Amino acid sequence: MTRVVFCAPGARAEPWLRDFAAAMPAVPILVWDAEARPAVGAAAEPADYAIVWTPPAAFYATPPALKAVFNLGAGVDGLL
Repeated sequence: MTRVVFCAPGARAEPWLRDFAAAMPAVPILVWDAEARPAVGAAAEPADYAIVWTPPAAFYATPPALKAVFNLGAGVDGLL
């Protein structure tokens, strides 16, 4: 099963999660939380893909086996 982790500290996750759930109803969307690494949500297991905006360094400190990281904005500055 494909799993996605969402990491956008400081952003309101609810609108994004609602739209992702509508577009991909069968895909669990986990929310990365620095306090409860690596993710909390449907199940706290490693994800295949990450959707991020300005993730903290801790997000990359113990990376799951990600196949791809998708940035919510243009450019790579929001990834590092």
